Amino acid sequence: MHYPQYNNRLIMATFTACLLWSNPLLAEDLNEIYQLARQQDPQLKAAVASREAAYTARPQALAGLLPHITFRTNADRIKQDSSLSGSSVFNNTGYDLSLTQPVFNYRAIQQYRQSDFTLRQADATYGAAVQELILRVSESYFNVLAAGDNVEFARTNKAAIARQREQARKRFEVGLIAITDVHEAEALYDQAVATEIAAINEQANSLETLNVITGAYHEQLHLLQDTIPLVKPDPEGMDKWTDISLKQNLSLQAANAAVEIAKKSVDIRKADHLPTVDMVLSTRNQDVGGDFAREFDTDSISVQLSVPIYSGGLTSAQVNESAFLLQQSRQQAEFERRSTVAQTRNAYRGVLTGISQVLALEKSIISTRSALETTEAGFEVGTRTIVDVLNSQRLLFQTKRDLARTRYDYILNYLRLKRAAGTLSPDDILRINKYLTVSDNS
Repeated sequence: MHYPQYNNRLIMATFTACLLWSNPLLAEDLNEIYQLARQQDPQLKAAVASREAAYTARPQALAGLLPHITFRTNADRIKQDSSLSGSSVFNNTGYDLSLTQPVFNYRAIQQYRQSDFTLRQADATYGAAVQELILRVSESYFNVLAAGDNVEFARTNKAAIARQREQARKRFEVGLIAITDVHEAEALYDQAVATEIAAINEQANSLETLNVITGAYHEQLHLLQDTIPLVKPDPEGMDKWTDISLKQNLSLQAANAAVEIAKKSVDIRKADHLPTVDMVLSTRNQDVGGDFAREFDTDSISVQLSVPIYSGGLTSAQVNESAFLLQQSRQQAEFERRSTVAQTRNAYRGVLTGISQVLALEKSIISTRSALETTEAGFEVGTRTIVDVLNSQRLLFQTKRDLARTRYDYILNYLRLKRAAGTLSPDDILRINKYLTVSDNS
């Protein structure tokens, strides 16, 4: 029996996947993918630009405390009518060079102090972006591997069902089983074909996600070894990791810096109520023509006091606005604190759960393999049906796939835990890379 509608869809999905993977291999293992992402990831590049922009806050703030030098010049052509001398035309030229040094400017002082927190926020935000890239690369990498496992499971399951389907047909032809067993085997085969098509499509989608980070398609990736060390978090104890996270989490540090920036913004706005004092040094030259032609130079030094009296309520409104923005930043920091605690606790539990699940699934593979052998023996003597055999086979394949997925999740939860604690680094990529190996099909 043929199923052209399924086969055509499978061919098209396979062809699409081949097109995606037809470019030359750019990276194979996790570290190579990460190094490429460091160069190509748009989000990290945006974080770099954001940090560089934030670093301009310091010289901008410093400028408010340093002298300002201004040069002005004029050249006038004047026509003058006089009852004594009649009409005359003459030039009036001059220049003015002044230096203004702030003596007291509370606004400028607070802006300079605010720039310290702006730089802290920029560094923390960039560091968080680097850690986020490590996690995004790792998640995408292992999602591709998991999608590959699903494809392998689907193909293996389909091949096993195909063999059992043929065996069922032969047994039916000699009268050993009923036609219903054949129909059930064919129905399961149809489902297996559809599952394979979906798995291939999901694999292509996971590669697309990786492409978003690296800007390139990857022909194949190194696989995770069957045996990896299952290490508990060090130090042990969820509360200890929570304490570390509250001190070192970079996103939380950035949020706390934002609160300090908002506090300074309130002080900056309040400073508009205060007087400013400037020392001004100037030299002026003026050359006046006409009937009373003369040239004179003037040098002066002065202290200027500027006192704001009324600005139409603008300053008070801006102070109120800054106060509300401060409340907003405090609430955002509190949300980040709670999120950090939740992320830490979830990741810690995820690591411990992953260890237990890996050990349980390894035992489950042994028992499901034994169950399959028993079911196959029962089918031979007529006590079990073909559906029982196929279900046992599928359970074994699923258990193997789930074991691989659980190992990936264990690694990812460990990375999430370190990210929450602010200790995730490229060294963690190198440690994971030691347990990756080239595919047997490469």
